[in-house]
Amino acid sequence: MLNVIVRRTFGAAALSLAILGSAAFQMADCPSRPVLIVNATGQTITHFYASTPGFNVWEEDLLGDRVIPNGASARIDVNNGSGRCRYDFRARLADGTELDRWGVDVCRIAEYRFTTDEPERRADP
Repeated sequence: MLNVIVRRTFGAAALSLAILGSAAFQMADCPSRPVLIVNATGQTITHFYASTPGFNVWEEDLLGDRVIPNGASARIDVNNGSGRCRYDFRARLADGTELDRWGVDVCRIAEYRFTTDEPERRADP
């Protein structure tokens, strides 16, 4: 009888750990945030950054070895693991000009069009 109780107790504990571990994994598994970046700047976009607002630090270049020629587009997953919807974008053009866009809500859009005539203003994070 004692053997049955011990087995059931250990079985219940193992099941609880499996459930908790699964929940923790799902919380860490943030959804992707793909955005189609459209280049309408008149130049090639050589670098693209997306960072969480308020940190004032640009994360790594999400284009890597790629570029986005004028008139072309690229689908980029801007998710940095934070699970947030708002990101600050920076596109660096071939001539070195940097276009910053603040507080872009990637949960509400599927496409973002970069042009040079947009005002650069910082939105509240």
